[in-house]
Amino acid sequence: MPDRILRAGLFDSEAWLGLKNNDDRVCYIALLGTADTFGNQPAGPFRLIHRWRPYGIETPEKVAKVLAELADVDLIRRYEVDGKPYVHLPRFNQTRRYLGRLYPVPPWATDLEKQAFAKKSHVNHQSTPENHGDPRHGVGVGVGVDLGVDVASVGKDVSKDLFAGAANPHPPKAPPKGNGAAHGTRLPTEWNIPDQWKAWALTYRPDWDETRVVRESLVFRDYWHAKAGANARKVDWLATWRNWIRKAT
Repeated sequence: MPDRILRAGLFDSEAWLGLKNNDDRVCYIALLGTADTFGNQPAGPFRLIHRWRPYGIETPEKVAKVLAELADVDLIRRYEVDGKPYVHLPRFNQTRRYLGRLYPVPPWATDLEKQAFAKKSHVNHQSTPENHGDPRHGVGVGVGVDLGVDVASVGKDVSKDLFAGAANPHPPKAPPKGNGAAHGTRLPTEWNIPDQWKAWALTYRPDWDETRVVRESLVFRDYWHAKAGANARKVDWLATWRNWIRKAT
């Protein structure tokens, strides 16, 4: 993979500042360095353990926790192709001259990107909202050719400098006006737990029965319906539900 440059706006972005700890941040940077030219890559737990072990992520449970927390702030989006897990980095704004190694197309690919995938030829894309679904004046939480930090050089020591201001960050910038889909939606007022979500919770929490899961879903619904502000809007409500169940006691 070619060298990537971190955009300076990443460190002031709401998504970056919303991460719970520096383990999440350094793991995200590691993903930036290994994604293909459209921001996709395999996300099997043992592959990620091999990649993230130097940062203290050495078990499938820790991998799942990091992925959930990255997905919760929309720094990654997870998808499956033929039963294999992948992640897509939705703000991977990189200028592309030629396509590199490509992984399966994610559900969020535009028609223009799908054509480029099919042709595997010279491309002349610009990182635009139309191509990537990101706000025109977005926070730039991705990589590209802008002035920033060389991802290839990032390790444990370098990451300390990157996170030095995390304890007292600048106030996050307000999301730009425009297409609200890029910033998520509120939980629908008529929401009831889908069978698929219920089945996942029963698999993850084998000590629970269906009654307990339904009761937890009512707490989940009431909490998010009562919550106000930008934090009540989520891009991936299924990921939010999974994270809720992981933290439930």
